[in-house]
Amino acid sequence: MPAIHVHVHMHGADSDLVTHHSSMLEHHLGKPTFHEHAEHARKQLSTAEHMQLAKHFTGYRATSGKHASELIHERHNSLVTALKKERATGGRGAA
Repeated sequence: MPAIHVHVHMHGADSDLVTHHSSMLEHHLGKPTFHEHAEHARKQLSTAEHMQLAKHFTGYRATSGKHASELIHERHNSLVTALKKERATGGRGAA
């Protein structure tokens, strides 16, 4: 008898899909490709999973799907801003 593969959405713990998307976002963090991957994750996940992704990726609990997107993009944007400041000061702290 052939094995049947069933994909179950987990709501209490991180699902494999949430973990996968979190790893992808980590890989693209600070890169121009980040927003494309964040949008892909949003489309692939349920709202509950997207909120789990935000918690996994940012450490903060989202209160809605929109808030999850904001948290995810905020982490990326903060890093990009920090990198730009570092380049502008040549790696020196502003005095």
